Amino acid sequence: MERRPWGRRFSLWLRTGLRPGSFDRLPPPMPDIFWLGLGIALLSTLVGLVSGARSRSTGAATGLAIGAFLGVLAAFPLLAIGLSTI
Repeated sequence: MERRPWGRRFSLWLRTGLRPGSFDRLPPPMPDIFWLGLGIALLSTLVGLVSGARSRSTGAATGLAIGAFLGVLAAFPLLAIGLSTI
């Protein structure tokens, strides 16, 4: 049984259509407005988690859920604009 110098990985690489230079055709990165919206949503989620954990009447999971919900609602226009301009 003869082994090829690069083995199975190289043949899989060729079968999937990846050629040298194929990474030049990557899609453009996400716009900055998307990352701003995602940061707002994550910050709101973190604030909800901390406030829920410090509360006497509710738990951290409830605060996390409420913070995530309000964060996504607040950041939705920025997320939508960022996703639509790809």
